[in-house]
Amino acid sequence: MSLRDQILESYSRLGNKSAVARELNINRTTVYSHLDAAGADTPIAAGRLHYMEPNVLPLPEEGVKRYLVTCAQNNTHINQKFWDNLVAYSTFIDAEIMVARFTYNKASYSSGKSVKPGRGPTLDDKADAWWDPELAPYICDDPERHGSCRYRLAPGLVFAAEMNILPTAARPLSGLETYTGRESAIFPHAKIALESGASAQGEPTKFNYTTGCVTKRNYIQKKTGLKAEFHHAYGALIVEVRPNGSWWVRQLNADGKGRFYDIPRLSDATGVLVADGEVHKVDEVEAVNWGDVHASEIEDETIELNWGEGGILDQLKPRYQFMHDIFSFRSRSHHEMKSFGRMYYKHVFGEASVEEELQVTADVAIKADRHFTQMVVVNSNHDRHGERWLDEADYRADPLNAELFLEAQLSRIRAIRTKESWDFHTWGMRRAGVGDDVLFLEKDQSFVICKKGSGTGIECGMHGDLGPNGSRGTTNNLTKVGRRINKGHDHKATIMDGVYSAGACGLNFPYMSGPTSHSISHIVTYPNGKRAIMTVWDGDFRA
Repeated sequence: MSLRDQILESYSRLGNKSAVARELNINRTTVYSHLDAAGADTPIAAGRLHYMEPNVLPLPEEGVKRYLVTCAQNNTHINQKFWDNLVAYSTFIDAEIMVARFTYNKASYSSGKSVKPGRGPTLDDKADAWWDPELAPYICDDPERHGSCRYRLAPGLVFAAEMNILPTAARPLSGLETYTGRESAIFPHAKIALESGASAQGEPTKFNYTTGCVTKRNYIQKKTGLKAEFHHAYGALIVEVRPNGSWWVRQLNADGKGRFYDIPRLSDATGVLVADGEVHKVDEVEAVNWGDVHASEIEDETIELNWGEGGILDQLKPRYQFMHDIFSFRSRSHHEMKSFGRMYYKHVFGEASVEEELQVTADVAIKADRHFTQMVVVNSNHDRHGERWLDEADYRADPLNAELFLEAQLSRIRAIRTKESWDFHTWGMRRAGVGDDVLFLEKDQSFVICKKGSGTGIECGMHGDLGPNGSRGTTNNLTKVGRRINKGHDHKATIMDGVYSAGACGLNFPYMSGPTSHSISHIVTYPNGKRAIMTVWDGDFRA
């Protein structure tokens, strides 16, 4: 066989000129010239006539179907401890593991000037693309084996295993808001992220998730690679599906030893810790950060689900529970004081009394109080509306609230004279019967959990309305603080770098109109400082 025939045969198999040169041990220029002479140097793309249709996975006939969804990088070995734990957990909960692959070309930085000495690509990096052989039975994105590389795990939820996002992408979900239309989507990526998409009123909230990764940190040692290495997460998503099509997604985020927590529904435990290839039942989580409470505006069903006997609080038994915007101050909100229509509506339907709203709010706090948990009320923007009311309102034009107004104003004046801290919602809720065991944080007061050793822990004292240097707070600008934060305020579930943002406890607030990305979502923090966001669907927070 002539050299040209050998090159053509090799190129038809490998489809890569450099690979042909390595296989035949010849110069790449020789490969290029022979392919060019034979008219075979331009690859032929067959293309695709129709958009990729997903493989529709069947709903369970009974019980719950579970999936563990993750991803793997080419030319990189798995984190063996995490992988063993993931396999053990899949057996424990009878879940199907699905692994999508992505590629990252470290070998492109082969020059000694590209990286620091000794930090360049290895022989593994320069080899043709391969994946750890232990993953072979679980790979789900091979079109020759599976047809489509996309899966509809449940109505309204797809796993876009075909997506190949660089692991160095700082915002891996950027630009994917419309990629799957109205369906929520899971994308393979080494960073754990979550974004809530805007949905029309009455439609379920759309979520985009990333998975976390089972392969080791393996990055080019330059700025983007080093940043990605820092945010690399050994993790997966657990997807639970009921026969009626309802579904739930939670993050499984492993620590440095490959261990992770989860909160499956068990009859004899709060949750599990998966470590050393074994599943251990546990009876406590570190904290629950509730979505913004707005106690006077949420449905009774939500109050019972969260804090009723046998509800989420009793099932998870957190050491701490954090309340954001517990006092909505809808009765005399400054946003509506100049709207005759809204104020008249409150007058007609009995929503104008600040004292009654304080009592309703206090009743929710009292209902949520338990001996096993420390309730922490985070100083929030809605809670602070009371001080603005005292600054701007005229009690003479509001006989219904005049007595409370004057009593609160006098209390505030006396606190100012004695240089004591004072805020309206704390004063009002104590007055309405909330006990001293409930901790009310002052503005800018820190509350850190999971602070062990030299770690900085997780800051839970920020509501999220105040950003750096006097700016309005957003999840994005609070990532610049450089520490882990559990926050509220946005009413939309988000995971962005080290900042987790909860949703709300209600969806039907009077000031909401138009498309919304709000959801009933809460943050659960585990004893090792790892976190997940749980969202309420079909009247529950898990299957």
